[in-house]
Amino acid sequence: MEEIGAFTEGNSFVHTTENKLLVGNSIGILKVFPLDQNEEPKSIDIQENLTSISHYGDKALITNTAGCLELVDLKDEESKIIYRCELPLRDSVFINEGKRMVVGGDESYFMILNHDNDEKLKIDIPDQLVNLSYNATSELLSVTLSSGDLKIYSVSNEQPNLIETLDKVLQRKVLSSLDEIDFENDHKNELLCTRPSWNSLGDNFYLPASPGVTILNREYEVVDKIEMEKVIDFQRVNNFLVILVPEQVNIWDLKTKKIVKSIKLKQLSINLHYNNHLFIGTNQGFVVKVPDVIKELQEELGADDLGFSDDEPVEDAMDEDVSRNGIDDSIIDDDEEFPYYNKDVSKVFENQDRKRQRLSPPSSVSSSTMGYVSHDFIKEITPHSPGSTPFKNNGGIERRYLMMSSIGYVWAVKNESQQSVTVSFFDRSINKDYHFNDYSNFDLCGINSNGIILGYSNVQGNEDCGIIYYRTHQTEQDSWDKKIPLHKGEFITCVSITESDDATIVVGTNFGNLRVFNQHGLCIKIMKVNPIISIISNNTSIFIITQLTINLYAFSIFNLSEDKFIQQDCILPLKQLTTKPLIKGIFFNEFNDPCLVPGSDDTLMILSGWREPMNCKWIPILNCKTKWKCWPLGLFNDKLNCLLLKNNDEYPGFPLSLPIELDLKLPINHQDKKQKEEEEDFEEIFVQASTMGKIANDSLVDTDFQQFNDEISEKLSFYTNQFDKSLLQLFVKTCQQSNLNKAFSIAKLMNNDKALIAATKICQRFEFNSLATKIGKLRDQLVDVDDI
Repeated sequence: MEEIGAFTEGNSFVHTTENKLLVGNSIGILKVFPLDQNEEPKSIDIQENLTSISHYGDKALITNTAGCLELVDLKDEESKIIYRCELPLRDSVFINEGKRMVVGGDESYFMILNHDNDEKLKIDIPDQLVNLSYNATSELLSVTLSSGDLKIYSVSNEQPNLIETLDKVLQRKVLSSLDEIDFENDHKNELLCTRPSWNSLGDNFYLPASPGVTILNREYEVVDKIEMEKVIDFQRVNNFLVILVPEQVNIWDLKTKKIVKSIKLKQLSINLHYNNHLFIGTNQGFVVKVPDVIKELQEELGADDLGFSDDEPVEDAMDEDVSRNGIDDSIIDDDEEFPYYNKDVSKVFENQDRKRQRLSPPSSVSSSTMGYVSHDFIKEITPHSPGSTPFKNNGGIERRYLMMSSIGYVWAVKNESQQSVTVSFFDRSINKDYHFNDYSNFDLCGINSNGIILGYSNVQGNEDCGIIYYRTHQTEQDSWDKKIPLHKGEFITCVSITESDDATIVVGTNFGNLRVFNQHGLCIKIMKVNPIISIISNNTSIFIITQLTINLYAFSIFNLSEDKFIQQDCILPLKQLTTKPLIKGIFFNEFNDPCLVPGSDDTLMILSGWREPMNCKWIPILNCKTKWKCWPLGLFNDKLNCLLLKNNDEYPGFPLSLPIELDLKLPINHQDKKQKEEEEDFEEIFVQASTMGKIANDSLVDTDFQQFNDEISEKLSFYTNQFDKSLLQLFVKTCQQSNLNKAFSIAKLMNNDKALIAATKICQRFEFNSLATKIGKLRDQLVDVDDI
């Protein structure tokens, strides 16, 4: 007997495949050992606090108490979440030659998932699911309930058929653990084995009844009973039952009905699995290995006396999907080496995306939903945070801004050994600046008034994961970090955080994997989209910029509260220039409207009509370098909050100047440099009032902004007055020029009686009686419409 030092702590669960030993630990790592070679194990990040491990071929399934079902590719050493629910999942198993998977837990149902597509089948059960067991020969699935009942289903067809219910044949076992399992104290009852097992032929059924193991035949009649103290786990190996009980392993000869060997154990054991050697998982991290125990028994007892059946060792049968309960949905830990919840989910919609790609090649672009785009160009993507700048060497010190917004700015200083991060605020009466050493080389950032999210993109591909880190501005007490799994060539491109007390965090990658977390690090959503360039988020929506192909970009708007896309893959007027940043500014205004400043032309644009499908349009509202070069931060009350750039610099430097506000000015008319600045452009004022009035009106009907209705109504009233006033001023100016046709076209735009009366009086003043008569008819038509 020897100890395999797989882990130094935590609950370690063992499982074997044809040629591998799998050791899954509750800290969130799966180590894969070659069974018969002295090689170093390979490590795969999995969900923390696993509750079961099962496998088929080179695929493994992991469940955990966070309600996640994770599919692990043992060959490619990758994992992804393929199903999740709110309550803990307790067990899973492959069925139907690995084409489907069954998973269940504390919910009163279990799910059957199709491995090749997104098809799901929900089967209701009357109680909490504790364990699953499957016989591949007979296509039978047993479901253990916490009440002690056992249900047997035939799964040979797509729709399972309940063929037998065995009442109270198992001990009642209510699983109460919700995060980490303490098998020695609070959750020691969860060691009780309730997982039945079939032999490979499906003619015998082994039931862990108390005390010992009851053997049933195919008709579920008792044919034998093994009296033994509390069973923790067991497995049939040839003509033996290897039974794990407290403090020892007993090997039972099914022919002689005797214990032929007992192995004393010094530690609390969790589960066992046999494949040429006996492996035992413990709650202390390491694994116990007992080499050649069955082989030695066969030699001692004599093969002729063993009466072997046609049963083969169960390493390649799917009826031994060993599980026990390791746990966690906390997902949060301060230990820097703690592996994190929500591992690789990047292939969740891979099959669908490939089909779409065949139907809609990258060269075919539309404003509707597009398929997954070839990754040939993804290396062109650069990780981006709003307002970020590249490193600049000044006096031997490298500095860069990780991000900037109207709230504040985050900057990093790098030296040979490490990086430090400083978080600064424009309004220091709300938050105080703070500083910390950065050992993760964060290069992405998002900020709101309450906290900060930082990200390590791993753009160099040095590791198989990126990192995100969250903390509040006031304290590190509730901070957390999380590893984000990445494929080869994949990196994190952007992070974002919503502006709310209960913030939402969004993380995107160049492979189009978009993950949404709550403020405590719990992943609440995963989506697969086109390669992601940048993301911003507000209280209810996320604005996503994606790359369709080389120098062709699109945007989507996803409503988090309604869980749906409002706009998807609409072409975006962005152009990559070699000497300019792709995106200079990206933010929402105070009423949820996305705003964008491309680096190619420095034009501030606002998105209009985006709440209505297929009706959104970008409106240019300010040339950001008309008078000065500026660095945009945000748009509030129709004023651009920005920084002036000095010395013709492309990016803000150190020290940072205070923000200023610039009024909007739509590019309607050319302004001669000799023209007096105080001269008002009434045509530009009219277009601005019309444009911004429509945008404000859209906000008024937005259910997510009902609390701002009074403020929006006041703003809408202002635009209405500006609209009427600017038209009258244009009308006067046109009458002064005696351009009566243009004057009448202006009058047609007036939509209230008061303005038309004023226009009539202006005509009378200029003695344009014919024009006055025409305007009078317009007024009569308007009054008639109002009377309807």
